[in-house]
Amino acid sequence: MTWQRFVGPALLFSVLAGCESSAPTLARNQFLQDPELMALINRNGAQGAESSQAGTLVSRGQKPDIRQTSSLLDIPPDRPADVSNSQPAIKIRAIVNNQAILDEEVRASAYGELLRASYLPDPERRKRSAEIFNEALNRIVEREIVLQYAFDLITHGGKDQKNLNKLREAAREQFDKQVIDGVKKANKFKTDAEVKHYFNEMGVSLASVRRQWERNFMEFEFLRSRIFPLLETRINHQAIVEYYDRHPEEFQVTDNVKWLDLFVSYAKHGSREEARAHAESLLDQARKGGDFVKMVKQYDDGDSSLRNGEGVGAKRGEINPVEAETVLFKLDDGQVGDIIELPTGCHIVKMVHHQLAGQLPFDEKVQKQIRDKLRNQFYEREKKQIITELRRNAVVEYARSVN
Repeated sequence: MTWQRFVGPALLFSVLAGCESSAPTLARNQFLQDPELMALINRNGAQGAESSQAGTLVSRGQKPDIRQTSSLLDIPPDRPADVSNSQPAIKIRAIVNNQAILDEEVRASAYGELLRASYLPDPERRKRSAEIFNEALNRIVEREIVLQYAFDLITHGGKDQKNLNKLREAAREQFDKQVIDGVKKANKFKTDAEVKHYFNEMGVSLASVRRQWERNFMEFEFLRSRIFPLLETRINHQAIVEYYDRHPEEFQVTDNVKWLDLFVSYAKHGSREEARAHAESLLDQARKGGDFVKMVKQYDDGDSSLRNGEGVGAKRGEINPVEAETVLFKLDDGQVGDIIELPTGCHIVKMVHHQLAGQLPFDEKVQKQIRDKLRNQFYEREKKQIITELRRNAVVEYARSVN
């Protein structure tokens, strides 16, 4: 397996995860910079999840004429044009307000999970693959329900496509920036044709990947506009304090350390004595305030330079070398310990932070941890409620078999 092929599935999985962002990113993902568009989304989003029959507003190129059949599920399958190793026929898996959801886009959205499931033995593989597929299908159904409602609001019932086009353009720009450029950089591609071939080799078309990512993006931006204003008022300092007081068990820690390590090898110096003298010189330099990380990068004879000097292990019983444990747990933050001699050389260690066992203090780090958790929970709860309300007014048909 080449590096490119190894990178491929992992990178594709992260690409297809796309905009399935958690609540803490809501304040950071300010992709939509057009004030008029953001104002419209925010204004309309605040009106509540009223019923919407927006299925006809979401245009999707389909060769069959839906007016000649009672359901899109009755339409014969078509064949994909740009994926050489895909399945031989396109299948419609579900219909959302007369909007088709295809087999390819479901499999594309669940690519990473399906890939991992493929290594399981039968019958576990088939069972897990079916579960993954159904979960992905249901997720896409929910996304399409949200988008149809959002598009109806943005276009004022289909009368004005200007703002919808702006939203779609923002999604396209972000896909090119975050995905296309990322794939090129990771695989050292120079052309768009190489990117297209890369996705084909993974078993999905670039068009399908783009569609999934961009529609996830648009759904997320709309939901963010609905939920974010509420987050600002509901997840306040008082809520964070109350959570900390009511859940002390979540903030208990064991005695642990973060430390730096510099190794001087006997074999790389003229003698054991010379190596010891060199280590003592470095120890004196470190205790006088020398930049320990820079010293590691310049003088370390081991592998800690690959970790920017970070020592191995944090808790008792995990420290490597084990001889360093006794020295480390006696040091205060910023202190440099005495030389630790081993049969192969000398270690010089510096304490970065010694966390004593007990409850974490209510500092900025803990407050951020609580805030992020509460925002996640609130976002998911509000998102579920919005989807539940919209789904009551949606017409959804599923194919009889999903595998």
